[in-house]
Amino acid sequence: MEKIFSKIDEIHARLMSAVEPVDVETFSRRPSENVWSLAEILHHLSMVEQSVLKALQKEIKAPPQRVGLRGRLMPLRLLVGTRLVRIKAPKFVEPTDAPQKAEAMANFNRVREELKEFAQKHGRERLLNLVFKHPVLGPISGLGALSFVSNHERRHFKQVREIIEKLK
Repeated sequence: MEKIFSKIDEIHARLMSAVEPVDVETFSRRPSENVWSLAEILHHLSMVEQSVLKALQKEIKAPPQRVGLRGRLMPLRLLVGTRLVRIKAPKFVEPTDAPQKAEAMANFNRVREELKEFAQKHGRERLLNLVFKHPVLGPISGLGALSFVSNHERRHFKQVREIIEKLK
């Protein structure tokens, strides 16, 4: 679990460090009409992680089960962590009505801590034997869901850096 938490914490710290110095007005401004603002990206990340957490909390009540071979071998870093494959966000995690900077950052930090507490409480073995049904990737393990979260944030960190450059 330490290795997974290390990756999750590292990318989270990098993303938060990148947005921290951005002023409130710039944080909420879109660089162009079809590109999300930093506020919308953080709101999206929070909504995705909240959705993952809720699904894991629901699935933990089910008897342990393993995902199929496809779910275990899914190259999440390649599929999710890079921006080579574009995937439109499902409606339920589209960032409408993004909160202001302080609230967006607080929400994101809060849900991240809740997700880590959940994972810590249930442990690596139980997460390996839990099926998370991703709306695009299909079934992956609970451990895979943590990897997805980390790689999803990595993907958007690259976007955040691009947006900060455009808004300068």
